[in-house]
Amino acid sequence: MLAGCFPQANTIEISDAYMVETPKKFPAAAIFMMVSNNTDIDDRMIGFKTDRAGRAELHTMETKNDIMKMRRVDGYDIASGDMHTLKPMADHIMVFDMVSDFVDGETFDGVVVFENAGEVPVTIIVKSRQSMMKHH
Repeated sequence: MLAGCFPQANTIEISDAYMVETPKKFPAAAIFMMVSNNTDIDDRMIGFKTDRAGRAELHTMETKNDIMKMRRVDGYDIASGDMHTLKPMADHIMVFDMVSDFVDGETFDGVVVFENAGEVPVTIIVKSRQSMMKHH
């Protein structure tokens, strides 16, 4: 019964995957999650796939000359035994060409792609903008 409380040995574990409710007409939406590398080797997150969007890109935020800018990146390095958090105003996944609205309370499936671990399935929960404002 306690097995779900502990990280899985020798796996990539994804937890707390979510996005904010977003209408289909918006140009893009961001997905956030925590990624734990419980394997014996360093790995690199290199992509994301879902049938709910036409394409996805890995992005990061950086500040230069007091201006915050978002830019696409090739991946996120995650050392063996480390965790990498994708969160607002930092590293995140952008999805484009959404096929339908993302509605508060629903879940949808995706696949996170790693250089070594390959494809790791994930379920993303859609949260309301109001609930997100309470946490930030």
